[in-house]
Amino acid sequence: MTNSAQLPLISKSTNNLLKIIFEMLVLLHHLSFFVVIFGRSLITFFGPLAVSGFFFCSGYGIGLNYKKKGFTLSKDLLISKVPKFYLIIIITNICYLLRFFIIGNSFETPFHLIGAVLNLHVFSSVPILSNWLYFISDLMLYYLLFVLFSYIFRYHAKSLLYTALSIFVLGLLAILVLTIINSQTGGTMALRGCLLFPIGLLACYFNDDIVDLLNNKLLRFLIVINLFIAGGLLFLTLTDSAWQEYLFPIFFILSLVTLFYKVDFKSKIVDFFSKLVIYVYLSHEFFFKTIPFLYPKIPHLLNVVLTLVFSLIVSIIIHFIIKGLKPTIKKRFPKIPFLQ
Repeated sequence: MTNSAQLPLISKSTNNLLKIIFEMLVLLHHLSFFVVIFGRSLITFFGPLAVSGFFFCSGYGIGLNYKKKGFTLSKDLLISKVPKFYLIIIITNICYLLRFFIIGNSFETPFHLIGAVLNLHVFSSVPILSNWLYFISDLMLYYLLFVLFSYIFRYHAKSLLYTALSIFVLGLLAILVLTIINSQTGGTMALRGCLLFPIGLLACYFNDDIVDLLNNKLLRFLIVINLFIAGGLLFLTLTDSAWQEYLFPIFFILSLVTLFYKVDFKSKIVDFFSKLVIYVYLSHEFFFKTIPFLYPKIPHLLNVVLTLVFSLIVSIIIHFIIKGLKPTIKKRFPKIPFLQ
């Protein structure tokens, strides 16, 4: 192998930039920006592509950290990252309670209220306060699966490989079961990108081999073109929307990642916005659906613009509040990892 093979397929700064791009595409999907090509709406393109891309970057990032820290990373995910995500979900649901009451809704029982805040949608009667929180819930689930399988294979030299393959096979089984139960279900949306998280782990495991291939410029160009064409053909020809969402993003994301090889976006602006983007995502539904309720005649485009502006302002405020409170929280709660 060449020395350059030691370089990561995606640098940390580029990974942050790609996450920002993918989460912004999710917002565009939700806010209904779309163009029709060959009779197919690109709104159906943005959603699965963006979610899949974000999960690939997340899987790749987890893989890189696992190579450095080993099973210590899995422990950190279990006691710090996963609880932090769940805390974010609970706080977000508490905020969405305001909108829930603004539009005139109410709860049948205290159990329904508590269940809604705790995101306990396994009970079908529990109201959903935010329809788009599944994105964060799925990421939390993938982290838990990573913790589980990395624990099972912790003594194996190829533990990352076995963990990635286990999550990948589990994703395929979940797709198969849902397809058999209901081939027309829209519920498969909750599994968007489920294969890209383990593919990101696999890309990290085979990082040096992949980099060796991509150092050949002609081969890299051919890989990008062929993956892009394959993804485009799947998008245009698949009639089953569920399988379309599972398969075509794989080719587009791998094509995009290949295209970004050796591109390093070192920017303080990118690093700053990478910290804001999750708050923008969590708050945009609140504004997007509340503004038209308060002002029913507002034009759609104006609603979109105001949603993005308010979401960004709120995100900046939240970021600096958390940054200001962090020293105090660390001092008062030093033994609670997910508050650090």
